[in-house]
Amino acid sequence: MSRTPATTKSSGSRGLAALGPAGRAITLGLATLSTGLVAGVFYAYSVSVNLGLAAQPDESYVATMQAINERIQNPLFFASFFGAA
Repeated sequence: MSRTPATTKSSGSRGLAALGPAGRAITLGLATLSTGLVAGVFYAYSVSVNLGLAAQPDESYVATMQAINERIQNPLFFASFFGAA
């Protein structure tokens, strides 16, 4: 009696294997690009915006951060941020 794992095939796509080597390379490239863009946003923010805000009084810092948090909730940010995940 041989022990081979049972496999099930669905009638749909086979995931990444269905894309072929070119499709996988494109997917990997897009994921790498979007992850790099998000990392760049965090880096640029930490070395520019946070340094500028640090010089402000506490009340101004909090008000500015709250305004940023409200305005960053937009489709472009969500697509780049969650698309990288």
